[in-house]
Amino acid sequence: MSVRVMTAVFDRYPNGGGEMLTALALADHASDDGTRVFPGIKALAEKTRQSERTIQYQLRRMEESGWLILVSAGNGGRSMTSEYRISLDWIKGAEIAPFQKGASDDEKGATGDTKGCKPAQERVQPVAPANNRHRTISEPSLNLPAAAARAKPSRGTTVPSDFAPDQTAVGIAADTGVDLQAELANFLDHHTARGTVFKDWQAGFRTWLRNAVKFGQQRGQGAGAPRGQQGQNRYAAAAATIYEGVNL
Repeated sequence: MSVRVMTAVFDRYPNGGGEMLTALALADHASDDGTRVFPGIKALAEKTRQSERTIQYQLRRMEESGWLILVSAGNGGRSMTSEYRISLDWIKGAEIAPFQKGASDDEKGATGDTKGCKPAQERVQPVAPANNRHRTISEPSLNLPAAAARAKPSRGTTVPSDFAPDQTAVGIAADTGVDLQAELANFLDHHTARGTVFKDWQAGFRTWLRNAVKFGQQRGQGAGAPRGQQGQNRYAAAAATIYEGVNL
């Protein structure tokens, strides 16, 4: 047992925790010059209250840093211990290479101060075996805005069963004196019978109203004409021209 070496470990050993306990146990076996250190792995584990695997890992790191020097191996037998010596230069005050995190029992596999943590990585998924390549895919977000999730259909649809004129169409009817309900009924009957497909049914109905007014005036069938004749002329004119010059 070397009080000198144990004091140096207390004062200057670069790591703490379980690894420092192992260094103290080695110093307890050493002479003042750091030689004649040959404790068994099992004895060190019991003395420091650590696992044998942890002790082996710590001894290997101590050797890599130059603090501990292997004098003779124990030939691999369980009852054959290896002999070490602690660096005499270090005992005299020289510094050793800085240790890396992850050697002690309380920082297993850690990177920096994060225990067991791995950096975030993108997932790589193989594509068809024929080209033997990989592509990186991004996981879709589960918090997309509702508006983005509801994409407009690229194709038109038939007239909705619950179709009702918007405020713009109501305003057109009020300003021109058109019978809104009559024109709506004609509009729905006409396009339901034909199976018409529009992308924007509100725009289609507004065009219907404007055409009904325009062609009613051209034929002298304004708001003062008999209701039956007025509706018939507007229906024929609008039905004949609903597709002219309108990109729906």
